[in-house]
Amino acid sequence: MAIALKKYFYGLGKTVKVVPDELDEGVIDGADGATPLLFHILADQAGAATKSLTLKRAVRVVDVWCVNKAIGGAADTITVRNGATAITDAMDTNIADEATVRAGTMDDAERDIAAGGTLVVLKANGAQDQDVDVYVLAYPTA
Repeated sequence: MAIALKKYFYGLGKTVKVVPDELDEGVIDGADGATPLLFHILADQAGAATKSLTLKRAVRVVDVWCVNKAIGGAADTITVRNGATAITDAMDTNIADEATVRAGTMDDAERDIAAGGTLVVLKANGAQDQDVDVYVLAYPTA
């Protein structure tokens, strides 16, 4: 089976996404599926306590993890939210440099973010927290 490819260009940096037509439409050989979306948010010391992304399309968040870029301290946590409401528990980032922490819980009533909705990363300790790479794995729902 030959697969035709489409290219999508995004405005942030020079990211290029190449997707087979069949994946873009969510169906290959009659099986439903979706192309996953991976969001990277740098929760940095220089930034605000919250980082927000307005989403152009509806998504369902399926996994969240954080990678420390320095040693954490007391009260350092990261929470991923749908607008003002938490999707994840407060992930404790009071861990070693380069250590990873995953969301322990996800609120299934909040993990669906509508088109035009806001994906928010909240640092409980604000500018006092170390820099943390936050990764949010989602798939489009509409």
